[in-house]
Amino acid sequence: MTKMPKVWRLHIRPYGEGVDPSKSFEFCKKERVLGVGWPVDCAQEETLDLEEYRKRAAIGYTKAGELLVVHTIQDKIQQNDLIWTRDRTGQYYIARVNGPWCYRPDGREAGIVNVLPVHLCPVQPSGVPGKVENCFIPQLTLQPIRDPTAVEYSKLLWNQLAGEQRYVVDREQRDIFSLIDAEACEDVVCVYLQMNGYVFVPASRKRSTMRYEYVMIKRDGTGKEAIVQVKTGNVAINCGDFSTYDNVDVFLFATSGNYCGSPLPHIHCILPSDMEQFMRCNPMLMPDRVRRWLSD
Repeated sequence: MTKMPKVWRLHIRPYGEGVDPSKSFEFCKKERVLGVGWPVDCAQEETLDLEEYRKRAAIGYTKAGELLVVHTIQDKIQQNDLIWTRDRTGQYYIARVNGPWCYRPDGREAGIVNVLPVHLCPVQPSGVPGKVENCFIPQLTLQPIRDPTAVEYSKLLWNQLAGEQRYVVDREQRDIFSLIDAEACEDVVCVYLQMNGYVFVPASRKRSTMRYEYVMIKRDGTGKEAIVQVKTGNVAINCGDFSTYDNVDVFLFATSGNYCGSPLPHIHCILPSDMEQFMRCNPMLMPDRVRRWLSD
């Protein structure tokens, strides 16, 4: 079993004149590869080794750092590394690298010539961690994903999607909340409250609201609002910070179980043990990335 792969994020972004971007991902899926452009003069029937590619590339690409992403694919991404990517429709995929870099002159029309052979698996939308989604915001073509939870989840996800125990997943931290990210915890609390008389207001989930994650409305016809605050890790929540919100219900969830101060009647502190019991009793209501941890 493979224990320590690196995990990467790759934008499939063709590089080359006259390239039709719509063909790029189709080429990757058909040929079972992932890669980038930066073509060199090469006949269709030629096979370039690394030394020859770099010799020809040095002639055509003279800007400092222009070939950095190609060199990373050639030198740093190894067999059994995992790569997250997505197509033009927003469908996410996770791929295992099956072998070393090679140059594919037949991919020039698709703008994908520097490639790695991969086994590509589609991922359900709810199975993509927020940490991984956030890695797609930067415009860099390629970057490593270093978040420990995202790395362990990527290994777990691959094992389950491929139906093989290729990667050793670090389960030394048996606390389920140490294995799911902050956004997943927020989703779990949202599901919990919707099962307990509240309706989620999607537009309220904005990062500009520093004191709470989102707003919910009670289903009893009163229209009373509730706000939700979630903290992960060893962070404590101070109940006193919410004493002025006396016209709404306040639900607090700290995965550490640490709450400071005495909560007023409208402030409700959710125990991690209660939330974990809810999760395990209702696995099919959980986001896919949470359900995978529960079933492992």
